[in-house]
Amino acid sequence: MQRLPGLFQRGGVWWLRVMVPMDLRLSLDGRTKVVRSLNTRDRRQASRLALLQRAALLSAFEHGQLDSVRHHWRCDPRPPAVPAASRAAAAQVTSHEADLPEGFVRPASSTTVHVHRTLRDVYDKWAAMSEGGIDAKRSCARALSLYERWAGPTCPPIQEITRAQGHEFKAWLLDKSRAGEYASKTVHGYLVNVCGLLRFAHQELEWTPRHCWRGIAIEYQTETPRARWSARHFDAMAGLPLFRSMDAPKGWQSGGLAAYWMPLMSLYSGATVSELAQIKLADVVDERGDGLWLRITDTGEGQGLKTTQRRRTIPVHSELIRLGLGSYIEDLRKSGADSLWPKLRLHPTKPGIHFSNWWGRFRRAEDSTEILPDFHSMRHTARSTMADSGLDAAVLDVITGHGKKGSEGVRTYTHFSRATLRAVVEAIRYPALAALQRIYSDLT
Repeated sequence: MQRLPGLFQRGGVWWLRVMVPMDLRLSLDGRTKVVRSLNTRDRRQASRLALLQRAALLSAFEHGQLDSVRHHWRCDPRPPAVPAASRAAAAQVTSHEADLPEGFVRPASSTTVHVHRTLRDVYDKWAAMSEGGIDAKRSCARALSLYERWAGPTCPPIQEITRAQGHEFKAWLLDKSRAGEYASKTVHGYLVNVCGLLRFAHQELEWTPRHCWRGIAIEYQTETPRARWSARHFDAMAGLPLFRSMDAPKGWQSGGLAAYWMPLMSLYSGATVSELAQIKLADVVDERGDGLWLRITDTGEGQGLKTTQRRRTIPVHSELIRLGLGSYIEDLRKSGADSLWPKLRLHPTKPGIHFSNWWGRFRRAEDSTEILPDFHSMRHTARSTMADSGLDAAVLDVITGHGKKGSEGVRTYTHFSRATLRAVVEAIRYPALAALQRIYSDLT
């Protein structure tokens, strides 16, 4: 059973120690902590009593009931002696109160009583003030819940959180990772989120005098690094009924013919599953008579991107046209559809998660002799294939939506022609997929 914070033994008897919040110490004459005997040698009984009395004390702090703290608790250290000069100055200030203009309100001093606050209070403030999306808030909420699980039934106020506790929490997370309960990247993210709340409490809310967990971090490695597809992966994909005869799955998560087109489009463009899932018919354009282009954007209703650099317009590969994508698009337009995938159900914050989950099951299909890589590896494969042609990395960044690297001139003033972008995409070649037959036929 995890010991409650501040519970300790002295002479065989259990005691409870609670730190006075920083912003209340001046109001309690400089006292830093309150200590009380629980008058029991039994640990279970002490834990129950400590839980109740700690709650009562924190409630007194919250409501400014400092007289009850002075009367019912032993406070250490003893109040420091106040110099006579300071007492005289205080008396002089008090004597002049009657001379103040009517209606004058003296500004609050540094001894103003504040309620005690926990990390949960910090999270509520951060969530209300943050411009981050719902996923960031959910991730932070999960990290906070894990911290509260570690801290025990009564989490300490933020003024009592120490740097040593930060290292203890880190060690606890690492133990969970070593036991296989969480991936190392996951526990890294949990610690980053909790540290972020403490930083927010210090820098933005000014609730604490310092960020006591600054610099505490967990290094991580990607447990399953994504690699490009091998020739045997493409052979296995080309042999599946879905791609050999366009035998679309029936389940709702596959999105009908999205199951056929989306993997091919990712392999021939480097677009992610969420970018492809949210594409509307209006985003497929041929404005200059130089073939179809795919507009990846976050400006439409229900559309969103990971970063602003992901906004881009990329050419549709000629292999996709050969397989019938252009005809598929025309048929959808004739039917009055709005989305490129009318049967695909989108998640409100992660548009492609349903399809990604379906692909995770499909890639292990029994009728395949090879387990295909996950969907995101298609993005890695497309970029690696383009890089094999010796193309400028800056052009690849434009195609895949990564931020440009290099000088100000490269990042701001370098723009590539449409012909160059199309040549880069056309450099993607997969012999096994080139052998696929066109199955799609016009519906009109």
